Amino acid sequence: MNNKKLILGVTAAAILVLAVLAVVLLGKDDTETNHNNVTTPTASVMIDPTSVPTEEPTKEPTKEPTKAPTEVPTAIPTETPEVTEEATPTAEPTVEPTAEPEPTEAPTATPEPTEIPTPTVTATPQPTATATPTLKPTATPTPEPTKAPTATPTPKPTSTPKPTATPKPTEVPAEKLTETLGKANVGEYVTFGRYEQDNDKANGAEEIEWLVLDKQDGKMLLLSKHIIENKVFHETREFTTWDMCDLRTWLNGEFYKTAFNSTEQSLIKTTHLTTPMSEENIMYGIYGAEDTDDKVFLLSVEEALTYFDPNYKTNDPLRMSQPTAYAAAQGVRVYNREQKPDLKGNGWWWLRTPGDSAVGNLFTAFVSPSGVIDLGGTDANYEDYAGARPALWVSIE
Repeated sequence: MNNKKLILGVTAAAILVLAVLAVVLLGKDDTETNHNNVTTPTASVMIDPTSVPTEEPTKEPTKEPTKAPTEVPTAIPTETPEVTEEATPTAEPTVEPTAEPEPTEAPTATPEPTEIPTPTVTATPQPTATATPTLKPTATPTPEPTKAPTATPTPKPTSTPKPTATPKPTEVPAEKLTETLGKANVGEYVTFGRYEQDNDKANGAEEIEWLVLDKQDGKMLLLSKHIIENKVFHETREFTTWDMCDLRTWLNGEFYKTAFNSTEQSLIKTTHLTTPMSEENIMYGIYGAEDTDDKVFLLSVEEALTYFDPNYKTNDPLRMSQPTAYAAAQGVRVYNREQKPDLKGNGWWWLRTPGDSAVGNLFTAFVSPSGVIDLGGTDANYEDYAGARPALWVSIE
C-alpha cells in the first residue's frame, strides 16, 4: 500500500509539472501576439482567447511538452523499481530497515515517506521472538560423558597380584628332589617345603631353609634354620611330656600337612624317638617321655649336644636361631638388648626334654638366644616365649 501511494504521488507531481510548463508556454505566446498592444485590452484578450489560442499553440506546445514529460517520468520510474525490489522482501523483517534511507531521499518535500518507516519499526520485534531458539543449545549433555570415565572399575586389576602365591607349581618329582637334597653336605643348607615367613600372606608361603645335621643310610637329618612359629609346649599348665604335649600334635598334624606337598611328604621318614632323662631328673622325680614314632619332632637335649657344641653352657652360634617375621608377629620373644648387639634378633626355641626343676614335669628345656641350653627349662605353658624349630629325617635315595 505504501508503494502505491508513493507511485501515485510521483505521477501527480509529474502532471503538475506538465501543467505548469503548459501555462508558461501559453503565456509566452500571448505576450508575443499582444506585444504591440500594451494597453488594458490585454486583459480582455486574456479572457476570450483562452479558447482560441488553444488551437494555435497546441501545435507548438505539443512538441515542447513531449520533451518535458519524457525527461521527468524517466527519472521517476528509475526510482520506483528500486523501491519495489527492496519492498518485496517485506516477509524478512531484517531487510526492511535497510530500505528506509532510500525513500527519504526521493520524496523530500512530501511527508508521506515518514509513514513508511513506522510500520517497519513495528515489524522489528519479530526477529526478537525468533531469537528464542538460542535456549536449545543450553542443554549441553556434557555431564553424561563425565560419568562414563568415572565408571571405569580400576580396582579390579589390583586384585590380580593375589595369585602370586604359587606353592603348588613348585612340586618336583621325588627322584629329582632326592638328588638335589643328596648333594648337600652336613653343615650346609637346603630348601624343602614351604611355610609363611615374611608375614605377607598375599605373596604366598616361602621356601623353608634347613640345616643338614646328619647324613647316613640314605637319609639326612634336617633342622629348620629359623624359628618358624610361636607355639607353647603345652596349652594347659599340667604334668606333661613330649608324647602327650600339644606341640607334638601340631607338628605332625597341621604343620606337616601345610608345609609339605604329597611328594615331599613321601620323602619324610617316620622316626622312632626316645626321650631319656638324666640322673638329676630322676632325683627330682621327673620322668622322661614315652617313646614315639613321628614325622616331625623337636631335638632333645642329648641331640642338641651331639650335633652342636657338647657343652650346654657354651654360646654356640650354630645353636642360635632367629624367628621369622611371621613368627615374631605371632608372639615369639625376640632378643633386643643393646648390651649384646651380636645376639640382637635371636630367639628362644623348645627342646623336647623335660626341664631339671623341682617343679616336676611342668617345665621343659629350651635353647636361649646366646646358644646356651637351659636344662632347668621354663614353664611349658609359657606363652609368647619360646617357638618351634622343627626337625625331620628325609630320604635321599
